[in-house]
Amino acid sequence: MSNNTWVEFQQSIKAQLEEQQEKQDHINSNLSELIPGFSREVLQIATALESSGNSNNGNFTFSRFSEVDYPRFDGEDVLGWIYKCEQFFEVDGTPDNVKVKFASIQLSGKALMWHQSFMKGRDRVWPGWGKYKGAIAARFGRHPFDDPLAELMKLKQQGSVEQYQESFDALLNRVELPINHAVSCFLSGFCDEIQNAVRMFKPQTIHDAYYLAKLQELPLLPSLEKLSLF
Repeated sequence: MSNNTWVEFQQSIKAQLEEQQEKQDHINSNLSELIPGFSREVLQIATALESSGNSNNGNFTFSRFSEVDYPRFDGEDVLGWIYKCEQFFEVDGTPDNVKVKFASIQLSGKALMWHQSFMKGRDRVWPGWGKYKGAIAARFGRHPFDDPLAELMKLKQQGSVEQYQESFDALLNRVELPINHAVSCFLSGFCDEIQNAVRMFKPQTIHDAYYLAKLQELPLLPSLEKLSLF
């Protein structure tokens, strides 16, 4: 390649690079003009939504998760419903002064009738969530002499490992136990054949104990199925 040809080639490449850079500068310039305006519009929308959700009259009209199904309650499993409500409030960031209003619109049946009676007794002054959940738990909870911890300690495997796990979980959710105590209690309820084998592995969690128990259960399934019929 001659010197003139080489110079022409370099000049051509340089011209192409300059043209591409000019196009990129033009695009960047347009973006820099658009982004501030777009950001202002987003900020205005967010401010309007926040204002509508926290107006001075106490009305709550906007929820970040308003399309998520809020837990409904008809009077069954009140503790499970309260737990779901509090999960929803935490994720959604629901203001304290509207939690009860938000919860009450999801009531039905006897739960709704109780709520209406409860509010009449308060001259329709809305209580705080803490007081409300205590009142609804007292109305729809279990018998006052119910002792889930005692039931948990007495629980024994009567069928499959899975059936025992479900019964154990239902009771464990109603008490507060350190994990090591819960595991010990869980193991003590297994039939002797499974319990002795699982204890050898010294499981540290209920999940680990359940997994080991399922493995030990396989050769025992026929006899366990017969036991569950009685």
